[in-house]
Amino acid sequence: MGIETVDILAEKLLAIGPIMAKKIIRVEMNSNETIPINQLMVLGTLHEYGSLSISEICKKLVISKPQMTIIVDKLAKSELVCRIYNNKDRRTININLTEKGNEYCKNLLEAFKKDLRHKLITLSKQDLTTLLNSVQITESILKRLE
Repeated sequence: MGIETVDILAEKLLAIGPIMAKKIIRVEMNSNETIPINQLMVLGTLHEYGSLSISEICKKLVISKPQMTIIVDKLAKSELVCRIYNNKDRRTININLTEKGNEYCKNLLEAFKKDLRHKLITLSKQDLTTLLNSVQITESILKRLE
C-alpha cells in the first residue's frame, strides 16, 4: 500500500469524527443541564476506565493539566466527580465518578442508543448489514493500532 493510500485513509478517518458527532452523538437530554463536550469526554473516560489521576486523564484525552483542572472543578461542583487522595502518595489525586456521575453516564448512553436506533431504523436491511460489517472490521483493525 502506497503512501498516497495511507494519506487518503488518514483523511477519511479524520473526517469520520465530525460526521459521527453531527449524525450520531448529538442527542438532547431531558435535563436542563447541558454539559460541554470536554466535560462529557472526561465523564466518558472515567466511566470506561474507572478511577484515574488527572495526569492519566490528560494523557488519554490530550488535554493540558491546567485545562483539566478547570474541567474537573466544574464536574466536581456539579457533583458528577469527586477527588480521592491516593493513600500511598498524597500528591496523587484520583478522580472518580460519583453515584450521580455514574447515573448521568448511564442515562446519556441510553439516550445515545435510543437516538441512534431511531436513526438506524431508517436504513435498508442491506445498508444495515454493510454498516455492521464495516464497523466490526474497522473496530478490529483499529484495536491493533493501540
